[in-house]
Amino acid sequence: MNNSILEMISNAGVMVQIVMVVLLFFSVFSWAIIFQKFIVFLKISRVSQAFLSFIKEHENLPLCYEAAKRYQLSPFAKVFLSAYKEAARTKNLYIKTNPLPISYLNDDMEHRVRRVIDKEMSSIRRYLPFLATTGNTAPFIGLYGTVWGIMSSFKSIGLKKSANLAVVAPGIAEALIATATGLFTAIPAVIAYNHYLNKSGNFLAELENFGEDIIGMIIKELDRRGQAKTSLRAK
Repeated sequence: MNNSILEMISNAGVMVQIVMVVLLFFSVFSWAIIFQKFIVFLKISRVSQAFLSFIKEHENLPLCYEAAKRYQLSPFAKVFLSAYKEAARTKNLYIKTNPLPISYLNDDMEHRVRRVIDKEMSSIRRYLPFLATTGNTAPFIGLYGTVWGIMSSFKSIGLKKSANLAVVAPGIAEALIATATGLFTAIPAVIAYNHYLNKSGNFLAELENFGEDIIGMIIKELDRRGQAKTSLRAK
């Protein structure tokens, strides 16, 4: 069967062969993206789970900050580091210039965390548009090859002045391979695109919730420290 398919492709017209080469490129690149995203999500999931477990066990911000440096493959760790560093920077800036309530740090941290989340999601979703493009265009590319092949078949029918099955069938079979290849290329790409897009959407929601929680923890910790210093001064 495989030999007959390869033989039909080799006997097909130049345009059909070009279509097959284009579809082969789309298919190979799509499968490379599918496997790459599988590995990326697997690594991120493992490292993130380890970091989140550490935070739950140790509700100490400086200790979690040191741990986040070891888990920088995780977007959650990068969000934590960005919020923590921004809190330290803006707190010192406010103290040196015009002292403000700790709650004013919230906007600065939210802006910094938002930028980190956008950057991480852009990295995670990289190459996904190619899967969408493959899913949308591959069937039409294959159909174009089929139409061109059938046109060639009808042309050969006219030249041979014969429309029997032996003359028509080989040309049409060669042409239909292009459509089959287009579908074979598009279906996995569409499934993978929808899967990874949904997975990245859930991941984005988790990152946003985590960012809000971390900002709340930092604000609460800074408020607690500020109140402790105020109590000590009163005494």
